[in-house]
Amino acid sequence: MDPLLPKTKKELQKEFSVFFLLAAFLLSHFLFAYYSRYTADDYSLMALIREKGVARFSVWFYMNHEGCFSTWVYQALLCKSMLFFSKPLVFLLFFLLLSLFCLYKSFQALFFALTHRSERLYSLLFSVLVLAAFYMTTYGVSEAFYWCVGGVYLVFASLFIYAFTTFLLSENKWYLSCCFLAFFLFGMSRLNYAFIAGALIGVFFIGRWVNLRRIEWKYVFALIFLVLGVLIYVVAPGNYIRRGSSGLPAMHTLVSDIKGIFLHFFYIKIKKIPVYLTFLLPAYFVGQSFSESVSAFYRNGKSMRNCLILLGLTMLLLVFVHSVIMALASGANSHDRTILLLDLLFIGYGGAVLFHLGAAFPNFLRYKIFLTVCCIVSSFLLLYRAKIYQDAGHKQAMADDARTRQIQSALAKPARSHADTLFLAPLPTCVMLYDWDIMKLKKDDTGWGGLNNGLMLFYQTPFKIDSGSAPVR
Repeated sequence: MDPLLPKTKKELQKEFSVFFLLAAFLLSHFLFAYYSRYTADDYSLMALIREKGVARFSVWFYMNHEGCFSTWVYQALLCKSMLFFSKPLVFLLFFLLLSLFCLYKSFQALFFALTHRSERLYSLLFSVLVLAAFYMTTYGVSEAFYWCVGGVYLVFASLFIYAFTTFLLSENKWYLSCCFLAFFLFGMSRLNYAFIAGALIGVFFIGRWVNLRRIEWKYVFALIFLVLGVLIYVVAPGNYIRRGSSGLPAMHTLVSDIKGIFLHFFYIKIKKIPVYLTFLLPAYFVGQSFSESVSAFYRNGKSMRNCLILLGLTMLLLVFVHSVIMALASGANSHDRTILLLDLLFIGYGGAVLFHLGAAFPNFLRYKIFLTVCCIVSSFLLLYRAKIYQDAGHKQAMADDARTRQIQSALAKPARSHADTLFLAPLPTCVMLYDWDIMKLKKDDTGWGGLNNGLMLFYQTPFKIDSGSAPVR
C-alpha cells in the first residue's frame, strides 16, 4: 500500500487493535513493575558488588559458584547500576522493552524474507502476542519479569532469538561476526541454554547440507564459537565446588529424571492451550492475508507441511536436550527460570503453525473483524490480570517500603552498632504471580530466609523477625 494514500476504515481498525493490545500489555507490566521491590539475591549481589567491584565479582563467582561467566558479568554490571536506584522499576521496564525490540526485529526479518516487504505493524503484533502469551503462561512469571537478578534469563533468551534469526537470514559479514560473538557469550551463559542453541544450529546445519549437498561454513563457525563458550563454562572450578561430592546421578535415576522433566514441560503446555489459542489465534488471520506470499515461498503444500513437521520435531529435540542437561545438573528440578528460552521458542512455533494454517486455508473464517476481536479480547485479559493483582501488590509494596524505612531509621541512630541485632516486624502475606493464578506465600524466617540473609549482607547488620509484633502495614 502507498503510505501517502489515506487509510481505509478497516486498516485504521486493525492499527487501533494492535496498538490497544500493545498499550494493555505495557500498562499491565508497568503496574506489576511499579509494585516490585528488590528481594533475595538482589540484595545479596548488590552487597557483593559493592565490596568486590565488577571484575572481582565476576571472577569470584566463576571460580566459586558456577561457570556461567557471561551471566556473572551481566549481573555484575546490572547490580552495580542497581545501587543507584532504590526500586527496580527502571530495570524491569528495560528488560521488557529490550525483549520486545528483539522479537520485533526478528519477526520483521522473517516477514521480509517471506514477502520482501517490511511489515512493521504485523511484526509489532506478533512480537506483542508471543511475549504476552509467554507472560501469561510461563512457569514462574514473577521470577522472569519482576525479579531483577532473574531477568537475565529473559534478556539472554530474547537476545539469542534475535541473534539466531539474524544469523539465519543475513549474509552481511559484520552482522555474522556479531552473531558469532553472541553465540560465544551464550555458550558460557547457562548450560541448558547453550545446548539448546547448539542443537538448533546443528539441525539447521544438517538441513542445509541435505538440501544443498555442501557445507555452509557459517554454521560451522557458529558451532565453534558456541563450543568455545561452553568449554569456558565447563572447566570452571565453581561447577565442582557447587556440586560438591554428590557426583552424577545413577543411570536409572537419570533416565527417570529426564522422562519427568520432558513430560512435565508438555503437561504444563496442555493445561495452557486455551490461553495459547487466545493470544496466538490472530496469527491465523494474519496468515490468510499472506496466502499468496507463503505459496510462492514454498514449492507446494507438501513442502510447507514437511517444514512444519520438521520444526515440530526440532522442538521435541530441544525439549529433550533441555531435559537431559537439567537432569544431569540438578536432578528432577526443571528450574522455572532457565526454561524461558524453551518457552519462547515453543510459543513462536505455535504462532508459526497457526500462521501457516491461515495461509493454507485463506477462505475459512475470513473475516477481518476476527483479528480485531482477538486483539481486544487479549488486551482485556491482560488488564484483568493487572486488576486482580493491584490491591495486593500495592499492600505488599507499602509493607516492603515500611520495612526499608524501619531499617534505615534504626541504622541512622548514632548510638547503635552494626553488630547489634535489629528486630523486624514480620511482613504480611506475600502475593506473587505464578502461571495464570496468584500464589500466596508467607514471608517468615523459613520460607523467606533468602530475603533476610540478603538484607543482612546489604545492610551489614544481623536481623531477626519479631514474631510477637504485628505485621508491617
